[in-house]
Amino acid sequence: VLCNTGTTMKLAWQCIAGTSCAVLNVYFMCVLFPKGASDPNYRPIVAWLDLVIVIFLFLASKADVNTMIMGISWTVGLMLHFVNPTTGATLGSYPTGIPFVNFDGETTVVLLTAVIGCTIAVTATVFPKPLLNIRRVHDDALELVK
Repeated sequence: VLCNTGTTMKLAWQCIAGTSCAVLNVYFMCVLFPKGASDPNYRPIVAWLDLVIVIFLFLASKADVNTMIMGISWTVGLMLHFVNPTTGATLGSYPTGIPFVNFDGETTVVLLTAVIGCTIAVTATVFPKPLLNIRRVHDDALELVK
């Protein structure tokens, strides 16, 4: 929660966008190697090349800094699990009906945590008294007139 509802909504959107990109990247890698590094067809060069390309795309994009920070940090964190032969892709085991998406999967938990946390942050700016900039317009107008 920062200053007002608009700023908080902007930061929440940046968090969700960056996290979503990282999660989608891991889902893409799971299409290639369903069990991650523990998959018999796993090729480490593909995973590391994917990581370098995704980080480069984040840095080369015109995205806001917070989007890049969330995207890069979650990409690195999720890919570290993906390339670990002990854990492999941590997709979970309770299916949702959507391929590669399980209720207890790390990617699902990460994305839901981001969405729920951002929703709580935006809601906190609205209740009990909205932190909207429109309340400051009258005061600013009076200052300009003086």
